[in-house]
Amino acid sequence: MNPATHARWCVHPQLVPGEALSWWLHRFAWANAISNHTLLARMMAGQPFWPRDVDRFASLDMLAVIADHLDVDPPILVGATLHRYEGTLFPRLTLSGWLPWIMPVGVFHRTHRHRGHAFCPRCLGEGRPLRISGRLAFEVACTRHQCALLDACPYCDAPITFSRMSLAQVGRYRCAVCGGNLAAASSRPLNALAKAFEHRCHRVLRQGRAPLAGEMIPASTYFAGTRMLLRGLYARARLNGVTDSAVRRSLRWPRDQARPTTPFEHWRLTDRMRALGALENYLHDWPDAFLRDAARSHAYRCRFDDGRSPTPAWVAVVLDQVAPSRNSL
Repeated sequence: MNPATHARWCVHPQLVPGEALSWWLHRFAWANAISNHTLLARMMAGQPFWPRDVDRFASLDMLAVIADHLDVDPPILVGATLHRYEGTLFPRLTLSGWLPWIMPVGVFHRTHRHRGHAFCPRCLGEGRPLRISGRLAFEVACTRHQCALLDACPYCDAPITFSRMSLAQVGRYRCAVCGGNLAAASSRPLNALAKAFEHRCHRVLRQGRAPLAGEMIPASTYFAGTRMLLRGLYARARLNGVTDSAVRRSLRWPRDQARPTTPFEHWRLTDRMRALGALENYLHDWPDAFLRDAARSHAYRCRFDDGRSPTPAWVAVVLDQVAPSRNSL
């Protein structure tokens, strides 16, 4: 480290474990009374940075430059980006395109088009940092306050661009679109099953493996399999979903609500809670309840297997007991 680079900053806020890199850089700039763009311009020599998905776009080389200027160990910065989930939630972090379990933010100039970073308004009001885990599609609950997270402004429903938010006064974080105070938003009810699934996933991330049906499954295989199962929970086009005739009626999709047709990572948080709750219900006594509801709903194996990626063994052995396709019967 170069001690001269550290001496230039009047204030040096510490990176909190689990904090998102984008939020920490935002805090660092505000603490030193400069803008986000000024901070990065000094480090990146004019290379565009903020008009990107920062937590995904920052390469290892960029992180090394930031670490040198801000006097932080590079591995700590890597843990503040989506690089920390490489090899577990997805094989390799790409700068664009779909990634399983990662919600996209959809950067367009200085704004975001997708609601890709969930947050707890009460944590925000208490001055707690925005967490990198808010980008995960299974992150739906705040365990500290026992409430559901928000994925957009609660007043105008616009996607939140946190790098455009003023940090001058703790407890007042205004939406860049309507000016509403995000920290003052009321809490929303939480789906207990979805919360249990989120807890299960974080335990798998910590331990690197998942206990399921008496076996220990590697984390990467577990997340690949659960993501595959999500495809077949609800009906789409002419194919039935497992939950269409579920014994537990609360798992069925409400008939008066349209079902999302986009990839799961694009779904709104309330819809994701419903799907994750159903997935937790089936994993709790895997695979008995799953096979029972699959038979009741006449779901086909092709509802789960898209044919583009290999089926994990722990899922394949169960799907072998599901009807292969409509045409094969």
